[in-house]
Amino acid sequence: MMRNGITRESMFSVITLGLAALFLSATSAEPPSGVPEGYQLVWADEFDGDELNWEEWAPRDTKRNVRETEEKLNITLARNLKVANGNLEVHCKIEEYDGYPTTAGGAITKRRYRYGYYESSVKCDGGPGWHEAFWAYVWGGIYPKEDFGATPHFEIDALEHYADYGPHQFTYGLIEWYPTKGSINREYLTVEEDLVAEFHTYGFEYAPDYFNFFFDGRLLETVDISDVGHNDFVLWLSCIATQLPEKDGVALFDYLRCYAIDLESPEYEGRKEEFVGKIKTGAYEDVKSAGIDMWIQAEDFARTGGWEQRRDGRDRVLLGHTEGKKGALSWSEQTARTMIIVRNPGRHRLWVRSKDYADDDPGIRHLKTAVNGKMSETTFGAHGEDGYAWQDGGIFDLPNGLTTIELIDSSRFYARVDKLFLTTDLDFVPAGLGNKGNVEHWMEEDRIQSARPAE
Repeated sequence: MMRNGITRESMFSVITLGLAALFLSATSAEPPSGVPEGYQLVWADEFDGDELNWEEWAPRDTKRNVRETEEKLNITLARNLKVANGNLEVHCKIEEYDGYPTTAGGAITKRRYRYGYYESSVKCDGGPGWHEAFWAYVWGGIYPKEDFGATPHFEIDALEHYADYGPHQFTYGLIEWYPTKGSINREYLTVEEDLVAEFHTYGFEYAPDYFNFFFDGRLLETVDISDVGHNDFVLWLSCIATQLPEKDGVALFDYLRCYAIDLESPEYEGRKEEFVGKIKTGAYEDVKSAGIDMWIQAEDFARTGGWEQRRDGRDRVLLGHTEGKKGALSWSEQTARTMIIVRNPGRHRLWVRSKDYADDDPGIRHLKTAVNGKMSETTFGAHGEDGYAWQDGGIFDLPNGLTTIELIDSSRFYARVDKLFLTTDLDFVPAGLGNKGNVEHWMEEDRIQSARPAE
């Protein structure tokens, strides 16, 4: 039987060939891209030649020692970077070089970037010991650390496949390095996709008003970067040893693509509205009790003593860091203190938002708090919940004028405190992030009373 001049047999052959072609195109196609609408390609390297374009790239030049023992572990070499079969190959080898037992490599763009969308397609090696990464930082290659000094900046990790990760795990996040060190966000993912057997895309969108992470075209997370110093960066494609590996390896990068958008375009305005709205959903709420409220950010303490300021997600916090220094620090040195101005004297209830770890030795990272030399009976940071939570610190009678508040690092084992809250509404219970700081601090320490116990 013929239909429009085509026999049943020939029709079957056409369908079969079509399905075969469709299968081949599906299996050889690139993994999904996450390029947002409105972004235009400004630069890319598809790695289609037979060697790396050294006019655009600089080799990673770093050395790594075992942190605990300072034994030599890994050195990166330009010779470990190859271009073949449309990929940048970063070879990782168990071989001695200059006293190091392993060699690896990385390529760093010479061009500097800031706002835009950036994406790489990566096939991880997956061998134990090797750490693959697609990331961005202010220095590297032809830009030395010394050029940046005390400039606010952060690191972007679009892909980190840790040395002990399997084929379905990776992590991503932002790390603030200055002025406060610590993670702005950090997520550890287990996915169905095989990151070792196949190529997958990892991307990030760095905008003036928000930050987005993508995996295989899927939006993973929107991050608030409104209180972080924005910086230019170079892009890194690398694989190094962070543990002693079991065998040689190679990480493959199919491309690096860089896109930009007109920040005054309707496309960007629409994205800005969407993602800033998403950020505001999880931001500080305008929390008010029926009384007079005083919110005190821990990082605003006038004297930090043995505590140090750290970034921990959305907030900057104080980290108790005097572990191992027992007897070495005086009471003044190990205690953070500040003075606030109280304009509504009377009874106030104290609340403290501190961190505990429900599944990792809960209750051992604790602190105490004192108000005008009187110690709260509550041990903070021992609430048993995972993450930050509010604890009731009791009632204090505050005079008009100056009130001294102290944070005592009672555990000397990495206690973390985010903020304190004093309210005349004795029945009010704060929740979530609470509100931002709204108190006036007095900076002259000579008038501070201390909760230091008698000698």
